[in-house]
Amino acid sequence: MQEQLTMNRPKGHHLTLKERGNIEVYFNHDGYSRRKIAKVIGVSPQTINNEIKRGVVVTNKRLVNGKEKFYEIYVAELAEQRYHEKRKVCHRPCKFYQVLAFLLSILRLIAGHPTLLLVGLKRWDSSALMR
Repeated sequence: MQEQLTMNRPKGHHLTLKERGNIEVYFNHDGYSRRKIAKVIGVSPQTINNEIKRGVVVTNKRLVNGKEKFYEIYVAELAEQRYHEKRKVCHRPCKFYQVLAFLLSILRLIAGHPTLLLVGLKRWDSSALMR
């Protein structure tokens, strides 16, 4: 009877450091193929391809049959670091900082003319003047 290797994980979530560590063990030490790693972890094979590309380090130049050969080693911590670096810049910038100069000019205008503030209060809430 064959053992079931797949993990239960929520769909659409980013890889955790633990999952990246599993990829490192399966890729570097156990010699699993990328498709087998994807099946074991429970993600798409393309996710594993992207992840290995993100965290791979080319090292250990060796001579094989008179030719130099480079080996790819996947490093989970490096992949996690690159993930967080790219994640910081992928979000939409806060709109508040774009309109900060405009808001400051409005505040200066109101501070210079207290009657504008009273007109605004009267228009929106006449009970505010009674307090």
